[in-house]
Amino acid sequence: SSPPSPPCKPIDFKALHLARMERNKFKARNIKIKDGFEFIVVEKSGLGIGSLVWDAGEALSRYLVDRCSKGSSENGADDSELKGKRVLELGSGVGIAGTCAAMLGARVTLTDKKELVDLLRRTANENKKRLAFPMHVQELEWGSCNCLFHHADNQASSSSSSESFTGSKPEPNSWGKEEKNAKSTPVQEEACFDLILGADIL
Repeated sequence: SSPPSPPCKPIDFKALHLARMERNKFKARNIKIKDGFEFIVVEKSGLGIGSLVWDAGEALSRYLVDRCSKGSSENGADDSELKGKRVLELGSGVGIAGTCAAMLGARVTLTDKKELVDLLRRTANENKKRLAFPMHVQELEWGSCNCLFHHADNQASSSSSSESFTGSKPEPNSWGKEEKNAKSTPVQEEACFDLILGADIL
């Protein structure tokens, strides 16, 4: 005959609740690209793969610092090739590459799916005192982005506004989907962003 089954352990509901609470916490993580060049991103498990830092984002950030910072200032912003440039990050996740670009003096727009927008706003808020220009956060699925392009054109004139990083609620965009009766504007017909970043988005 088969041996008797071991007795079932009682479920520790308190431990399960504490574990669930721990998973639902927002966690600020310090990112150190090199000595003197650090910033914060906010992570939260349970929001999918975009809510955590991945190696590709760190690698892209290191590349930006090595490629765009001449290294004569403490954090690289004063002498950066990105100083004042308009940068768009697609599929930002926690915003590591976009935040790195903002640390280098760029005017950055972070974008991702609706469920990650609050996470990106927290990252933007954590770093606002370190940046020359506050980061803007935009909900963006893969699709056409009229609202986004208009914001990029107006960002220079309103960069000191606190709305730039908290953001009013813009209409979500869907990259790649055609809009009925959509008309191109002069803003869309010119290069509204100087650089578009993407890490682990394919």
